[in-house]
Amino acid sequence: MNKYILKKGVFLRQIGLLPLCESTLRNNDKLAEDYLKNDPTLIRYFASAPSVPAATISVPPLVSTKAQEVEIIEPERTEEPTVEVIPKVKKTYKRAKTKK
Repeated sequence: MNKYILKKGVFLRQIGLLPLCESTLRNNDKLAEDYLKNDPTLIRYFASAPSVPAATISVPPLVSTKAQEVEIIEPERTEEPTVEVIPKVKKTYKRAKTKK
């Protein structure tokens, strides 16, 4: 009897492992254990799993608890930028002469 049973319609994939679905899980609890070893949060996709003590599952924190100081270096401006005004040039077009 399988210890692990997936919820209906669940299909999981991880790099380096066989896809995990109902047919590949049949008589292969080691595959489910490999998936859970790599990512313990996948337990939510199992309808039935053996009870695992919470101390054996370690989930790394998403946010680092240590604050890192970042120094922002801005370039120094030695002089103000200059703006040059270019006068607008009006283009004129000559009409082509037509023969009558």
